Amino acid sequence: MEHLLFVFTPLTTRITYYEWVWVVLLTLINLKNNYYFNKMTTHNNIQIIMNNQTLMRNKIAELRQQIDNIETLLEQSEFKLWRKCKHEWKRDYSCMTDDPIKYYCIHCKLWNDPRRYDG
Repeated sequence: MEHLLFVFTPLTTRITYYEWVWVVLLTLINLKNNYYFNKMTTHNNIQIIMNNQTLMRNKIAELRQQIDNIETLLEQSEFKLWRKCKHEWKRDYSCMTDDPIKYYCIHCKLWNDPRRYDG
């Protein structure tokens, strides 16, 4: 659309008819070249999209690895808390009656389940 606007703006200025025709022809040639250029670069655009997808997948894998590392650190810290805390258990009344673990420590907030914190 910007090319078409460029075609019609010379009419408002004082130029000759031949100059205006020349501008129109150059604009049409430019439009045609842009069309073929865009058609030729479609393959390159597909390649760019595929490369971006690969980069995003690699980033996801990297972030998953970071999440796994953080979860491992959390497990290790829970294990240390389990060993060092002098637990005082309190019942969690939001738990259902058939829940296997109903008590948590009021100090470290860990559940009363030794199997969960095995080193």
